[in-house]
Amino acid sequence: MGKILLLSSIKCLVEKNDKIRVVPDAWHYFRKQKALDSIYCVYPFAARPGFLESTIGYVNKKNFVFKVKKLIEKYKVPVLYSLLKLNRKKVWEETSRGVFK
Repeated sequence: MGKILLLSSIKCLVEKNDKIRVVPDAWHYFRKQKALDSIYCVYPFAARPGFLESTIGYVNKKNFVFKVKKLIEKYKVPVLYSLLKLNRKKVWEETSRGVFK
C-alpha cells in the first residue's frame, strides 16, 4: 500500500517517534500521540497490492519456516506458492479495514 505524506507531517511523525517505538505505519499510535490530526484515503485504491512478501525485515531469517517460505517463493513451487499468495491476500484484506474514531 502506498502512502503520500507532506514534509510537515513527516517532521511531526519523526518528533513523536524519535526513539523508534513503533513501525512507520502505526497510525493509531501517531494519532494517540497527537502527531496526526487527519488522514485522507483514496478509494478505490490508486494501486493494487501484489501480495508479495514483506521486505521490512522483522522476521528471524534463521527460522525454519522463513527458510521454507523463501524456497517456495524463489522457485514458485506449484500449489504452495499459490497458498502463500492467498494467505497474504487474506491478511491484507483483514488489515486494510482501518477505522478511526
